Amino acid sequence: MAEEAIKTYRGNCHCASFVFEVKYPEIKKFQGCTCSRCHKSAYLFARLKNEDDLVFERGTIDELSSYRFGPKNVEHLVSIVAPRLVGRRTSGKHADS
Repeated sequence: MAEEAIKTYRGNCHCASFVFEVKYPEIKKFQGCTCSRCHKSAYLFARLKNEDDLVFERGTIDELSSYRFGPKNVEHLVSIVAPRLVGRRTSGKHADS
């Protein structure tokens, strides 16, 4: 099976303090988070296979604030300038269940 072509997607937080690019095949499927904050804001996610495919052009991942809730398997990454979700990290076997 042939590999999918890699595209570059660009994104930013609401206030543009964090600007990033991610290399990813064409996004055909998104994943929704079930927490109330993501659900109310209609945030959708595409899972990266390699965090190195994410490059920050403005700001750094270490400058983002984070929070966890419930079983604490999902780390939500939030802009500290304007409290909007920028991304999330998962850990554990059933992080997205």
